[in-house]
Amino acid sequence: MNRRIVDILITFIIYDKSMDDMQVKYIIKSKLRRFFNNPEPSVKEKKLIDDLRLEIQQISERNFEDTSLIDPAWIQFRSNLRKELLTTDPRFFLESDTLRFTMFHVAKIEEFNYLQSLDNWPILKKALKESNIGNPERYFAFPDSSGNLIHHAYSLFKFLNMNNLTLKNINTIFEFGGGYGSFCRLCYELGFSGKYIIYDLPEFTALQKYFLRSVNPHININSDNDNKIKELKLISDIHELKKVLKNEAKIDIFIGLWSISECPLLLRSQILNSDIACSNYLFAFAANFGGVNNQEYFSEFTENNKNYSWKIFPIKHLQKNFYLFGYSI
Repeated sequence: MNRRIVDILITFIIYDKSMDDMQVKYIIKSKLRRFFNNPEPSVKEKKLIDDLRLEIQQISERNFEDTSLIDPAWIQFRSNLRKELLTTDPRFFLESDTLRFTMFHVAKIEEFNYLQSLDNWPILKKALKESNIGNPERYFAFPDSSGNLIHHAYSLFKFLNMNNLTLKNINTIFEFGGGYGSFCRLCYELGFSGKYIIYDLPEFTALQKYFLRSVNPHININSDNDNKIKELKLISDIHELKKVLKNEAKIDIFIGLWSISECPLLLRSQILNSDIACSNYLFAFAANFGGVNNQEYFSEFTENNKNYSWKIFPIKHLQKNFYLFGYSI
């Protein structure tokens, strides 16, 4: 049976507004998808899986030694992810408890309604067509997509529309903490054609490479050739990151969605207080994380950077969570 048909049928059969346990629904749906469509990996898929596992195995244990730049919770997430990627089928990586907890958010209906209200919805909905890579849960109100992809699009367009920006006029994006690569993929689908830089922990960098190569085998990852179209740099070494950012004339958008706000203050300082020439900031954060009052932290950050127009506001449908948008004056 066609996987697209299976996804739609499962979504509407299982979805029940009175059922609050999203995790139970996800488990049921993912198992049904596995039952209907779980073929052996193709030659190309096997090569991507082998490359991913080899990269995970080659990550040196010394990466675990310096804990001053990593929140304790993320040390455990790293360990869990290493085990999961080495022992389970990566084609279904979004069934992982670690990834579901850390980087897959099911959008509230308010976010989907906002996107539908935009003038460019006919174009946007094409970019929101979800890939089967990872076996993402389909969104009940729009089965072509997933709740996570819709959530990313909501954050992006709230930011772009507030200051009349467009991705087609953006040359360089830096994302701190790139999840599994979903936000990056969305930007390219929406017409971004410049350089995209992601900094993350080594295991997540390996997963991003696997995901983005799976959805677009022609994407130019970590290459220094002269082709600047869709040039993607995936970095997990802080020293390499600083060199790359220093060589960039300008970062058009610095993205940190629930990421820069979840790392130790030492790493925040190294990134935010560096000499990055950045035009715009797209941040989101929880009020508190790891004992840090993020509201106070980012309030102080904006006070120390008065050459930007800052907009900080609560996300009404996500209690105790905030957006912080900064636009160069």
